[in-house]
Amino acid sequence: MIHHRMWNCVAMGLAMALVFAPSAFAAGKGPGAVRKQAEMSMVVTGQVRIAADGRVEGVRIDRESEIPTAVADLIRQNVPQWRFEPLASPGAVVDADTPMNLRVVARRLYEQAGEAFELRVGSAHFGRDEPSHLPRQAQMRPPAYPEQAARSNVSGLVYVVARIGRDGRVEDAFAEQVNLHAVGSETQMKRFREQLARSTLATARQWQFAPPTQGPYAGEASWLVRVPVAYQLERDRPTAYGQWDIYIPGPRQRAPWVDADRDTTAGVDAFGDERLQSVGRGRRLLTPIDRNG
Repeated sequence: MIHHRMWNCVAMGLAMALVFAPSAFAAGKGPGAVRKQAEMSMVVTGQVRIAADGRVEGVRIDRESEIPTAVADLIRQNVPQWRFEPLASPGAVVDADTPMNLRVVARRLYEQAGEAFELRVGSAHFGRDEPSHLPRQAQMRPPAYPEQAARSNVSGLVYVVARIGRDGRVEDAFAEQVNLHAVGSETQMKRFREQLARSTLATARQWQFAPPTQGPYAGEASWLVRVPVAYQLERDRPTAYGQWDIYIPGPRQRAPWVDADRDTTAGVDAFGDERLQSVGRGRRLLTPIDRNG
């Protein structure tokens, strides 16, 4: 992690928003142990000024008054210490700020007395491609909600990476992470994640895109995009900017055909659940996202 601090904050209510799935005491770890895995996160946007040699010269946070002070402090203490891949021309003039997307994560430290929390940056993305330079959505039918998950009041978010061929069809798709807004036994949580991932991938492989015809990537043999797919129930409400989203995070996995060296610092969830994201683009962060600060 990039930075952590002890944050005493009784009002955070980390576990309060998670519901129990029925028959919670199946084999494996019970819901009490699973609940301790809960984390909260929020996406914070802004701009970072990066010098040609990769140093950070400044950072600006969007709508800073709307996010917790501790989150703003975390960003301001750590982002200036990061280093990016230098530009090919050392003497190049950098006169524009680079868009910044960060997901800040809070997790309760149960081994500490009181309401102690660890705060860290979990994912990051820098830069924004022109929409005309990326594959455009042509047909993206949403997946079916798995019946057992819906009956059990289990909602969640699946992060999918897809490889799109020159014909606009999905050549391959991979579920990188599945987060759940519910608590059950370890066995149940694994089953629900598998159900959401399976339904998502079955549909994602049928998606179609319009390949880019202009821009620096138009001539490539394929394109990688990351798509967050939300499974929401009537009780679910959108998370506003500056508000915490509470969930049980699933394990992160990497598609074998994604360039780990190019995508290693980003994480999978630097964006929220509302947009398609290119993979391996933008200014490359050399500082590991999980480095202790």
